Amino acid sequence: MIFKRMFSFTILLLIAVQFQFYSCEEKNNDPILSAPVNEPENTYEVVVEIVSFGGISGCSAAFINKDNQAVSDAEVRVNGVEFQNDTTFVSSFYADTLNRLSYTYFTSYKLEVKHDGKVIATGKAEMPSPPVIKNIRNPYRHSLNKPLTIKWQKVSKATSIQLVIGTTIYDPVTKDSVEKVFDSGLLSTTKTSLTIPDTMFTAPGEYILGITSFYGLNPGMEIGNLFDQEGYHKGYNLKGAAGIFLTADVYPGPEGIKIIVEQGSVLKKDTPKARPNKNLKELLTKIWWRKVKLLKKSY
Repeated sequence: MIFKRMFSFTILLLIAVQFQFYSCEEKNNDPILSAPVNEPENTYEVVVEIVSFGGISGCSAAFINKDNQAVSDAEVRVNGVEFQNDTTFVSSFYADTLNRLSYTYFTSYKLEVKHDGKVIATGKAEMPSPPVIKNIRNPYRHSLNKPLTIKWQKVSKATSIQLVIGTTIYDPVTKDSVEKVFDSGLLSTTKTSLTIPDTMFTAPGEYILGITSFYGLNPGMEIGNLFDQEGYHKGYNLKGAAGIFLTADVYPGPEGIKIIVEQGSVLKKDTPKARPNKNLKELLTKIWWRKVKLLKKSY
């Protein structure tokens, strides 16, 4: 079932509701980190992800399967905090429902998953610092058909970075709406700037921008290629089972940064306009679902 293989970051985005804005000091002497990729030692699939919005609030979730069947009686612990089985989404879903984990950046996490009295997966991760954007404010006014360079502080304790911006282009003549997204893919943590091409800003209106630092995904990885219809075949930052153990720090939070693109003259009634997603959380959800080619919720 595709949904059980999906990158559960989308689920975390849907259930995260708290946010606190902050900044951090830039560090320039941190080593370049790389998440390990291991061969599985059993037939389990374990996906555990911890997402922070703002460094204090956040959410955590896990999915566990064995031999393509949901596991609802496993023991999932991160730093001793036990996740509870929650059938709101699927029977293999677990969450830190009491919100007892810390989501502050640089927090270290130790994962242990047991089933039938045996340890089936372990992993270590840290919450990376956020890639705080330095050169634009929120909201930011930008010119039509012009490129936009985004600069951010160097992150620490991260293995990769991703920048996204999106909107929906509405044509008042044809009444059609088309999603338009720029996705940087997973970038190296040595990168501290990126130019969004002018072709992204061809319609006046509002766009939503955000940037995320990850621990557990390496630069160049394509999320949709980490697994197939048969499931995960490697353990990404995870030992024992196939799957992934991931942390993510989303900047500036679930609302994102609003980019207002201006035409510079009075708009005609038939001019296509950019209408943004509701917020960054919604945009990221669409992007990650698209990456894993999720066609339907088959659970």
